[in-house]
Amino acid sequence: EIDMASAVTLDGARIAIGNKNMRTGTMNLGIYATSGVAITTTQLGMQVIDRFICQNYGGVLYEPVVAAAKTSVTVKCYWDTAPADLGAANIPLVEVTNATDLSAHVVQFIAIGR
Repeated sequence: EIDMASAVTLDGARIAIGNKNMRTGTMNLGIYATSGVAITTTQLGMQVIDRFICQNYGGVLYEPVVAAAKTSVTVKCYWDTAPADLGAANIPLVEVTNATDLSAHVVQFIAIGR
């Protein structure tokens, strides 16, 4: 499912890397949806996404997963539900709760594709 609530701002022109192009910019995922929010090739100005790397922000771990067809990347988000434990309990990160507003998170990314 593609959530068009995600917003992408590209930083200028494509940068050629061999037979591929690199795009950089910022994104925010808007209102988070369970199982992640999609970023599309159209948003990135590409036809194919080979790799997508993004930073983490505000205690949230961002995990990009490129679709098998390479036409979108789903960004899943995780956080610590018990930050006061300071890691002592080894509590694993859990997925961000559905409908959490992440629109204030401006996250940098690098996309490589064609």
